[in-house]
Amino acid sequence: MSATRLQFPLLTPASARRGIVFALLCATAALTVPGQAAAAGLDLHFERFIDPATATPNTPIENTSYKQLMREVGMAMGPRMAGPAASGGSLGVEASYEISGVGTNSTADYWTKAAGSPQSIVTTQQVRVRKGLPYSMQVGGVVTGLSNSSLTAIGIELGVSITDGYKNIPDILVRPSIHTVLGNSQIDMFIVGLDLAASKSFGIGGVVAIQPWIAYSPSFTHVNTHLVSLYPTDKSIRPIVAQLAPLGDASHIADAISQRATIGFRVIVTRVQIGAEFMRSFSESLSMVTGKIGVSF
Repeated sequence: MSATRLQFPLLTPASARRGIVFALLCATAALTVPGQAAAAGLDLHFERFIDPATATPNTPIENTSYKQLMREVGMAMGPRMAGPAASGGSLGVEASYEISGVGTNSTADYWTKAAGSPQSIVTTQQVRVRKGLPYSMQVGGVVTGLSNSSLTAIGIELGVSITDGYKNIPDILVRPSIHTVLGNSQIDMFIVGLDLAASKSFGIGGVVAIQPWIAYSPSFTHVNTHLVSLYPTDKSIRPIVAQLAPLGDASHIADAISQRATIGFRVIVTRVQIGAEFMRSFSESLSMVTGKIGVSF
């Protein structure tokens, strides 16, 4: 069995630099659109989960609602774009801007309590870079921002292509990842993902590659809630600090395993790539659609 790879025209250093700079400028502009920092309708506050009239230190939180909210936030801030499964070669580099629409149960009580302006579909924007390594490996990093919120996630990933670039069999990938969510002083959140993906590249004329993929992408989300300041009355000067859980109670911790399936594709024309992915989480009965544009060489 012989391995074959789709060949593209050589990219000069100058044009490579221009492509990367252009992609990063587009991504930076998109992630810093005016008004995003000021409009914070999706910022999360947990004061409304507790009655300030009866609150004391170690006041318990409403466990079921809180954990379901964290599941949905974890889906929005967690991994996506599971494919393609090919490593791209030891010299390959990919830089892209992505935008996702994520469904939520915006009318549920946990959203109306935690967010000022819940939305049935929330939007996230990502800047992603992936670099090929020897031995069919690939390392990557991504920064994700939740629109209309101060939440930001930083993620790293390491992919290993079990089969890579063979002519008659699909590429198969295993890619673990971890994301940490920043921007809310009341919670610590990290998300561990695992992509098990299969894809195949179809070349057209030596300048176009079409790469569809399917993947199973389970994830584990852990959230720990910190202290919350509550004011019992409108005239209170000093707040009551509630820990959201009595000693020995784990209701302030949200651990969840989500079962997800994805299908997507990427088209590369010379060095420019566009792609899309549909993800369905069966654990939360929610969906996510992601589009991307970038450069690949």
